[in-house]
Amino acid sequence: MNIFVLDNDIKKCAQFHNDKHVVKMILETAQLLCSVHWSLGFEAPYKSTHKNHPCAIWARESKSNYEWLCKLGLELCVEFEYRRNKIHSTKDVINWCTKNTPKLDDKGLTNFALAMPDEFKTDNAVNSYRSYYLKDKIHLASWSKRDKPYWWK
Repeated sequence: MNIFVLDNDIKKCAQFHNDKHVVKMILETAQLLCSVHWSLGFEAPYKSTHKNHPCAIWARESKSNYEWLCKLGLELCVEFEYRRNKIHSTKDVINWCTKNTPKLDDKGLTNFALAMPDEFKTDNAVNSYRSYYLKDKIHLASWSKRDKPYWWK
């Protein structure tokens, strides 16, 4: 369970995800979003999961966080369609979540959860996640139909 914040621009963030994560993170995003609904006592298309995970806590901390995650989920779906020439089966769930934003306090976009080993954590989420990707996700380094991210060394 994670939210790989690889750029501040959501479209670029999705494009920088490696091939495996473009597939996997769509499902994880939908699970996180649905878990927000369950935590507030409402049903959602997917059951609640990882309710105490730092990313789940972050997603329900502010309406802006939830909406940011919806946008990332949809951009990951766009990226999946571009790379795989098909629609991810979870896209409908993310669309449902987008249309059914729960009533959350809006504290603005709060600091992203850093779900990674401490050695990669800094006060900058993008730098932290890029470092984590470079050092811990190198075995997943493939980008179909895309060049590797410019920061990939």
